[in-house]
Amino acid sequence: MDKKNLKNSIIDEQPLISIVTVVYNGEESVEETIQSVFNQTYENIEYIIIDGGSTDGTVDIIKKYEDNINYWVSEKDSGIYDAMNKGSKIATGDFIVFMNGGDKFFSLNSISIVKDNMDNRNKVYFARAKLDNNIDSWIYPSEKYNIKNMDIWLKNALPNHQTMFFPKIFYKKVSYNLTYKIGSDSDYKFKALDRCGYIFVDTILCSFNLEGISSKVDSIQNLKQILKDSWSITVKHRGIKYALKRQIKIIIKYILSNIIKQKFFSKFHKIIKG
Repeated sequence: MDKKNLKNSIIDEQPLISIVTVVYNGEESVEETIQSVFNQTYENIEYIIIDGGSTDGTVDIIKKYEDNINYWVSEKDSGIYDAMNKGSKIATGDFIVFMNGGDKFFSLNSISIVKDNMDNRNKVYFARAKLDNNIDSWIYPSEKYNIKNMDIWLKNALPNHQTMFFPKIFYKKVSYNLTYKIGSDSDYKFKALDRCGYIFVDTILCSFNLEGISSKVDSIQNLKQILKDSWSITVKHRGIKYALKRQIKIIIKYILSNIIKQKFFSKFHKIIKG
């Protein structure tokens, strides 16, 4: 039987941060994610785990920590975006951030640093991520971009989903579009930035492995779906010129990762990601 446990927030003076972990068969990495959340120095956290009915040891790992998890459930879903929608419906925080299985906060003070910059509970906050492709790692956005020129960077890129704190006024009204199989997070980010505006916090919030479904371009079938979703989303939000640039980047990424040797792909990937 699924274990469901919802606790009340103890601290009311500081913004409540809802952290949602979506996972499926992640026994090799989910514990590191859970510990990363529990090790944060910021205390006013609501932690939610949505497991997609894992068949490995993921649920056993979750049960080890269930006394400190506000809510968790293990049940079949319609994919990662359906699971994220479930997490959003459960969350009660002033902001929500998704730290999925395998992701982790960069430091013990990651959330505290962002919280110290939160003076508007209706804005989207985002920070930098440390990206890893199993050969190399780099910071995204690169450090040549800062508070003064972040608008320029955002004209051609989007923050990593794991670095974004979505305000309650947004995440309680907007859901991930399940018609997009591999790109609904981009659609969600565009909507949030356009409707709420943003505040950039110049810190590295999390470590992120580029093996997620929306990052991998490892087959023709996967490539076709990414191109299809990306075109629909980017034309809608940024127009044809932006969409064409994005299509070219995706195709180059596929060629580099599947035809050119991996070590060269690692170098070029930094340029593509920005």
